[in-house]
Amino acid sequence: MFSNVTSATAPCQKQTNCKNLGLKVGFKGTSTEDTVCEEESRFCETDISLCEEALFRLPKAVANWPDLLIQKLPPTALMLQQIESIKQNYDPKDQPFYLFKLYKSQNKGDISFKSLVQDIKDCETGVLKQIGHLPLTTKHLTALIHSLPGKPIKKEDIENTLKSCDRPKQILKLLSLWSDKNGGNTIEGLKQLTTSKLPKMLRKPVKKLERFLNSVYMYRLSEKIILQINGTQSHLGKSDSLL
Repeated sequence: MFSNVTSATAPCQKQTNCKNLGLKVGFKGTSTEDTVCEEESRFCETDISLCEEALFRLPKAVANWPDLLIQKLPPTALMLQQIESIKQNYDPKDQPFYLFKLYKSQNKGDISFKSLVQDIKDCETGVLKQIGHLPLTTKHLTALIHSLPGKPIKKEDIENTLKSCDRPKQILKLLSLWSDKNGGNTIEGLKQLTTSKLPKMLRKPVKKLERFLNSVYMYRLSEKIILQINGTQSHLGKSDSLL
């Protein structure tokens, strides 16, 4: 049993039983916090991370960047059809993001892809640092979703995220679910977020996250990754890193 409210009359709540939910325990509950479960099916992982989305939605210094990326994709009939669909259905500024999704799906097992993956992991570490290990509740996460433009995700998705994901990843998973629901640009969604609707606990971390995703570091990392994909070596100086 636990109670996360300061009250002499409010009843205690039962700890979440992860086994009954088909999940494993990620964080053992205390007298003031509920047990956090982790899903064996990797529910908390996302197909495209927030860093990847930010990096490939940023304005590019290389004007013909989409064409360079297309050249790295296999010229099969199916691939050409997918490329053409992206060109017809998405704004030019968003096309690199969707082209990268194709590139990623084709190169996951490639050794040369590992360096790029490591750079993105370093970026994701930076994202997690902006968010921190906040003791969020369903109320906090619901407020976050309702502060974003577009359609909110379902309550059960919010509750499942809270129970299944560890603290830093709860916000990232919700943003991913929001993006899937709205077919939207998460980076733009964060810019349009109504800060006044957020609980005070979330205001500073969310603003820090939004600034990080639009920082000079991200622009320079984006340029580096473009060069890596194009077969040109590059590196970030220590002074460029925000991690």
